[in-house]
Amino acid sequence: MKKYLPLIMLISFSLRQTIITTSTFYGFGLGLFGYIDRTGQILIMILIWGLLLFICPLWLKRYQYGPIEWVWRMLTHIKFIPLTKILK
Repeated sequence: MKKYLPLIMLISFSLRQTIITTSTFYGFGLGLFGYIDRTGQILIMILIWGLLLFICPLWLKRYQYGPIEWVWRMLTHIKFIPLTKILK
């Protein structure tokens, strides 16, 4: 199960990636799209993926779900579900 930890928070992972990359490459952020070649863009994406793959397990050590998955789960079950892990 441990190697699948990022899949538990896939929606949050994808949204964070989207926010980081659009803020990096589009005009409302750093606007680097026209200034960095494809190789540089790929290297930036690998760096972003690596950062997110590092952060996901750290988040999941303390919490059961990603933040978006937690909200989604509460909306589908129509009840409050604790975000923090229940200690055994």
